[in-house]
Amino acid sequence: MGRRPNRDAASGAGGIRRGFSAEILWDGEAALGLRSRAMTEEDLAGEIEAHIRKAIRLWVWSGYYDDAAVEEMLLDVLEDGVDVDAMYALIPEAFAAKADAENEWPEVTDCDRLNATFEALDARGVCALQNAGLTQSDGLSDVRDAAHARGMKRYQGYCFFHAQDIESALDGRGMYLAFGVFDRNGAKIAEIGQRVVAALREAGLAVDWDGDEKKRVSISMIEWRRRLQKKRARP
Repeated sequence: MGRRPNRDAASGAGGIRRGFSAEILWDGEAALGLRSRAMTEEDLAGEIEAHIRKAIRLWVWSGYYDDAAVEEMLLDVLEDGVDVDAMYALIPEAFAAKADAENEWPEVTDCDRLNATFEALDARGVCALQNAGLTQSDGLSDVRDAAHARGMKRYQGYCFFHAQDIESALDGRGMYLAFGVFDRNGAKIAEIGQRVVAALREAGLAVDWDGDEKKRVSISMIEWRRRLQKKRARP
């Protein structure tokens, strides 16, 4: 097995916002669950490696992380007994496979349409955030932080999706967008939902929402094809 990289050396300045954090597939409780079963160390390592392989695929194909970010996230989920070199070797393989696939993608993908939707929403008073943590609770916290960072007075509401929504889209099961209002203003929740639906349709995405403010907006037919994009400074 290879040597586990030094954690401090692998950490980038400021850290990584892990939408696809280790918890999506693997965490300490999962490890304890496997260990509680009658498994050999070799079988346990094999189970862990299977989870890691799936996590790497999701991290890479999500389109939000470069190779350095994936390597850092992998460092967080490595366990004793795992073939470290083999796991790290999966990263360039996954990026190469994605690069080959991208050659066959159309110039404009559904993810580009989603980007356009979120830019339009942000300009219309809806703080829109992609890859917002792992859960609804994470997303609510992250989108509120984003609104404060961008200027809360600009917004009447919010819209976001989180890592589990991306995983669903990657697996061909569609995805959901959460929306709502910030409690300090008088905008109606249903009105924010209508803005979200209108922006999605303008961008060319098929939407399913019956107007119920308690239900998230569904994009059932989305093909998740997201090219890794360079970060841009937000005005």
